[in-house]
Amino acid sequence: MPKTPDYFHGKTIVITGAGSGIGRATALIFAREGANVVCADINEAAAAKTAALVSAQKNTIGGNAGGQSLALTIDVTKRAAVNDMIELAIGEFGSVEFLFNSAGAALRRAKFLDIDDDLFERTYDLNVKGTFYGMQRCCHICWRSNSASSSMSARWRTGAADRARACITRPPRARW
Repeated sequence: MPKTPDYFHGKTIVITGAGSGIGRATALIFAREGANVVCADINEAAAAKTAALVSAQKNTIGGNAGGQSLALTIDVTKRAAVNDMIELAIGEFGSVEFLFNSAGAALRRAKFLDIDDDLFERTYDLNVKGTFYGMQRCCHICWRSNSASSSMSARWRTGAADRARACITRPPRARW
């Protein structure tokens, strides 16, 4: 995964949707690699459980191998809440180097012609705006530190579970 054994050590990743599934698995992987992990989820108990698992993993691995964790209850459909999430992460760990957008869902199964405006808007807000707000806020932070990395993961069910992933990175000194 990393280029060097300590590549993620001491760096901070914010993970939305960290309360379960891909988000939780990602949190545990980055913690194993020594990163500080911000476990953000709309479900307070789920975010806290993931943060506890990250801490337990650090105690299991021992030494400086595992990173620290912070659990945050966050609604990614609200720009102000996403901005607060990033500021709290910086306040706790001093910086944010990575953002993993895993928050997303198909809010309700519906046939295409049965999707009403409310369902469309709530799904769009969660899956598109939630990712956009986080990436936009982190870009401001990354411009100041001359580094950026963001990955998003979404999952839809169409009979079988399919996964779609996209990754956006900005190498140092690149122009946006």
